[in-house]
Amino acid sequence: DLGLIYAQGLGVPQDFDKAAQWYQKAAAQKHAAAQFNLGVMYENGQGVAQDMAIAAEWYQKAAAQNFADAQCALGELYERGDIQDKTANPPAELGAVSKKAENAPKGRAPGGKTAGNKGKANGNAGGNAAGASAGNAGSDAAGGASSAESARNARKAADLYQKAAKQGSLRAQFNLGQLYEFGHGLEQDYAKAVHWYQKAAEQGYAPAQNNLALMHYYGKGVKQDYAKAAEWYRKAADAGDARAQYNLGVMHENGTGVDKGYSRAAEWYQKAAEQGEAQAQYSLGELYAEGHGVFKDLGKAAEWYQKAADQGFAPAQFRLGAMYELGQGVKKDGAKARACFLKAAEAGDADAQCSLGAIYDEGRGVKQDLTKAREWYEKAAAQQNARAQCSLGNMYCLGEGVQKNKATAKEWYQKACSNGSEEACEEFTRLADQGF
Repeated sequence: DLGLIYAQGLGVPQDFDKAAQWYQKAAAQKHAAAQFNLGVMYENGQGVAQDMAIAAEWYQKAAAQNFADAQCALGELYERGDIQDKTANPPAELGAVSKKAENAPKGRAPGGKTAGNKGKANGNAGGNAAGASAGNAGSDAAGGASSAESARNARKAADLYQKAAKQGSLRAQFNLGQLYEFGHGLEQDYAKAVHWYQKAAEQGYAPAQNNLALMHYYGKGVKQDYAKAAEWYRKAADAGDARAQYNLGVMHENGTGVDKGYSRAAEWYQKAAEQGEAQAQYSLGELYAEGHGVFKDLGKAAEWYQKAADQGFAPAQFRLGAMYELGQGVKKDGAKARACFLKAAEAGDADAQCSLGAIYDEGRGVKQDLTKAREWYEKAAAQQNARAQCSLGNMYCLGEGVQKNKATAKEWYQKACSNGSEEACEEFTRLADQGF
């Protein structure tokens, strides 16, 4: 109890050093909760030097006493690849590791918890529509482990999660649901994923409520039901889950499963954005840029784009670059525009790749370089970016940066036309009339 008092500052100044000392004394007497909490201290580097191996040792001691939180915590270390399972021959019936990568929570609450499931697992897995998940499913190369090592780790994690989940650990139930959903360490089974999400969700575990909503939204393991998805998103959102708040905002913006309303979307995006949710920050920026549900304010749009861009969210980096390029909401700055475009382009954003191509094509603020222009256009065109495809058509039609070839130009114009470029449609028709 003294360890917990110092760890959480209950009536005394918070002191992780003293907390670790008291946990150590109790852990040496085989007190399972103290062993778990000491593991948390080592995992987070609180009061002791961070050491995942020592954290795992203490979690293992508590887990051997069937302490559910420790079983779950140990499973997460394996799943993330922070420690390795050295089992030579893992059970053949367990599934292979999936390619689905999520961001695992990197630590528990300061000083840990002696009981219950207070840890919050908020992931950053991207999504579209209303599909952003709260995640803990590891990558197939988590922690730099080989594919075979990662497979063993995932299977070990699955075994530990199952033990903890059967004891009622909400976090373990949620984690187990993710393993089943993505086929990570277990054979993919959407129905079982729903089963475990449902168990945790019905007991108020917000990340599970969010992911259960996702299953209903996409019809994975259950019949597709947008209204039910909205209900579960709302429960998680009301509990403060940022991913669910973002997802609920998307549903209100699109009018899917709920009444369409930009103002309601803006409210939910705002809540999630203030918690640091990058997609919500970007979406809120979009609403301010367009004046949907809020008064149009390009300055505020730029501020929210900046917050999302600072987290590496490529679409926001592109939008911010466009604002610097045009001087909208920010002072016009070609150098900053190029820097934003480059970050987004290197992350694979097709619009940014096309914009960077145009900058080199026209020599705006840089020395004209048609080779670089073509390379960036090609990257964007490969992602079906109509503007880039049309620009490539222009380069081949005029012989700029490439050997003149109107037949190739026509091919690019046709692709761009199919993707909605009116200019490309006109150029395609013109070349076709010329017999190319």
